[in-house]
Amino acid sequence: FKLADQVARFSRVPRLYAANPALPDSVLQDAQEMALAMANPRVPLIKTAEAMNRLRTWERANERDKKEGQAILRIAEKLYQPMAVAVGWKAAADKIQDYIFEYRYPGERKSVVREVEEVMGEGFYSREKEIVSVGSGFIKTLLEASFRKARDRDSDAPEISIDVHGRAKHPASVYSKLRKKGYALKKMTDLLAFRVVLPGADKSDCYKALGVLQQVFQLKTEDFRDYIVDPTKPYESLHLVATVKDRINPNIGKTVPGELYGKVVEIQVRTQEMDHAAEVGVASHLAYKQHGAVLAGNSFLRKSVERIIDEAEIKTTSPVQ
Repeated sequence: FKLADQVARFSRVPRLYAANPALPDSVLQDAQEMALAMANPRVPLIKTAEAMNRLRTWERANERDKKEGQAILRIAEKLYQPMAVAVGWKAAADKIQDYIFEYRYPGERKSVVREVEEVMGEGFYSREKEIVSVGSGFIKTLLEASFRKARDRDSDAPEISIDVHGRAKHPASVYSKLRKKGYALKKMTDLLAFRVVLPGADKSDCYKALGVLQQVFQLKTEDFRDYIVDPTKPYESLHLVATVKDRINPNIGKTVPGELYGKVVEIQVRTQEMDHAAEVGVASHLAYKQHGAVLAGNSFLRKSVERIIDEAEIKTTSPVQ
């Protein structure tokens, strides 16, 4: 009941803004701070998910919603998208941004999708989940098999489990780089990207993983970045830009999935310690924006996001988006 009451109280602010579009954006910024300060971290998650669903069902919206359309998009842009960023729910932030892009500039979005699929293959966005899932699984299996061989030579070494996360760059983000920042699509290396998170804090494992990946991927040396060797910066990671060497790779005795073959991919390699610093610690994007000060409770909120998603995945038959 307390949760429902908090959600209801928070809902008054966007409704007020929708009814009075002339109100300053500071009203929505105050609302974001209010949501993040609430005792129950599920409030911003529930409202962000609600906003995503409203945008997803835009075309089936009733007449009142369509009349308030621009205000709804403004609320999503100024309140829910930055709130998703603040709680570490990047997938939601990207999706909201792309919905806004689609409804405001449908022609431009179609053009971007067409340009990207000319480079990454037809159906890149319609098969995004499959491509990301297959690619992540392949990289995970490849690295775990190699690290397991090394572990077997050392009976005291712990069991290895490597996390690999992938994503396709959303059309809204591609458009921003193409049009606003002067990028050329052919030079964009992160249309398909994966992050490898190795267990523990041993930095040498990152270079071991690099050696394994070089057996399968052809690295573009001019785009390789080693952010581990510079001790003056809090952010640490290896950034690789690569393509698949061979369809059937003799080094691993496996066929490389067609979802990866012929595509340029970006791969980041980190330890768990580096990943925590980059996502919620001193090297996080939020910390950078806040000049070194991470919003209070951000780590707690991020853990809450992960717990809620884990619970939902257990209870449902399909993955939570």
